[in-house]
Amino acid sequence: MRWGPHDLAPGTSLDLALGTLRCRVHRGRLEWEVEYRYDQDRFVRESGDETSRVRFTAGSGVSGVVVVPSLADRSVVASPVDPIRIPPGAAATLYVSTPVWVRIETAAGGDVLADLPAQILSDTWFGPDTRVGELAYANETQARMDVDRLPLRPDRVTTPVTLTNAGGEVLAVEHVNLPTPELSVYEASGRLWTQGVRITTHGAGDSGELRLSDGPPSHLSGAELRQGPRRQASRESVTRALSMLFR
Repeated sequence: MRWGPHDLAPGTSLDLALGTLRCRVHRGRLEWEVEYRYDQDRFVRESGDETSRVRFTAGSGVSGVVVVPSLADRSVVASPVDPIRIPPGAAATLYVSTPVWVRIETAAGGDVLADLPAQILSDTWFGPDTRVGELAYANETQARMDVDRLPLRPDRVTTPVTLTNAGGEVLAVEHVNLPTPELSVYEASGRLWTQGVRITTHGAGDSGELRLSDGPPSHLSGAELRQGPRRQASRESVTRALSMLFR
């Protein structure tokens, strides 16, 4: 997948394949046509082999598209394959990956032709009960701790999540609610990253502090900003109930 601009003369097409997404953008004389489908595989629980199509009018001066990596339009509840326990006073950085969204815009004007996930995720409700919480996506992750052991997966974006247990009991981490719409996407050495997310907890019955780092992870060299957040975080540091951060 090559991110960035692609020239498309009338009568030509651009084929994109990332994850289970298969997408074709066709430039007609007076219109754009986008068709896409998802290939079934063992990681996809809700997808089909039907092709969807959408058409847009096109002006004569538009000569191409820009393909941009983005993130989910809702929070993503990341569930480590193996639950993690953090002792009192300890901290750990988990590298959590989520599917990238493929955003296709016209080169002139930035009109959005498509905004599609590389992998379809299941919906989930995250919160203490059915009345308090938010609709999110569910995502399974290896949550590796060694950055040198991360596999190269062009269809996913990695977020360093640093968890600090400032409480007096062991912190059980089975699900982490990531604010993906508030994160930016960076590219370095063929990998996609977000800025770091830091969560500090003080006890099972208390609230936790969530803080977004400024800029790409410090260990990256030559990271390039590819896409800003879908929405700006209301504050640099946010205090939330633990039930809205962990489960």
